[in-house]
Amino acid sequence: MSSALFRRARHAAGLLALLAGVAHRGDAATINWVDYCTTGAFKACMNISVSLVTVTPFGTPITQATITLQNLEGTLGLGAWGLESVALANLAADGSPINAHSFVGVTPTFLGTAQDHGVPTGFLAGSWLWFTSSTGAASFDRENQFGDGAYPIAGCSPPPGNPQPGYFSTCGDGAVQYSFLMPLVSFTNNTTLSITGLADQGSFSCTFGVNCVQVTPEPTTFALVGGGLLVVGGFERRRRRRR
Repeated sequence: MSSALFRRARHAAGLLALLAGVAHRGDAATINWVDYCTTGAFKACMNISVSLVTVTPFGTPITQATITLQNLEGTLGLGAWGLESVALANLAADGSPINAHSFVGVTPTFLGTAQDHGVPTGFLAGSWLWFTSSTGAASFDRENQFGDGAYPIAGCSPPPGNPQPGYFSTCGDGAVQYSFLMPLVSFTNNTTLSITGLADQGSFSCTFGVNCVQVTPEPTTFALVGGGLLVVGGFERRRRRRR
């Protein structure tokens, strides 16, 4: 899937889900990490999109987080691998932040050619844990402990060394998408994304912009959907908009 097609598919899927299931939708802030690969001889490549939307299904503003994951093995990169955990840190807890956390069990949506390979019926297909702090910090991550249902996401080849009884694949134009509700949060200039994965060499981890880098450089996209604005170039533009 090309970078442009990935952005359009994730944007359209998110809008359809929101229009179908939410009483009120505010501005949507989205970051797309397109064609990011681990550094070094082994290259695990992926597309990840994270969207934070303010919704009011119960009269109080909260955030609907939507995460879209695509393992590019078979299209980009070298070597079979499986994506396990995904962590987004250094978010801002908005509104009246409190010290709180919660596990959220999420069944994924399969986009395009994405498939389920033997994940047991009735098991949680994704266990996400979010944190908020009274200091205004927030984060969330996809858990990867054995048995919690965070099955690895492969590309075109089965993930090596998989401890789980099944996995997902995104070979071709497929992607796996998760969406859940959490307290009101937003991106900051310091927001970071990191992942862990399985490969023949064993488990590995990387942080985007550090040891996961874009192989076809282009500006990070920051989209404000609800107000009809599209700002390209990251958070600096967003910060100037607030002044």
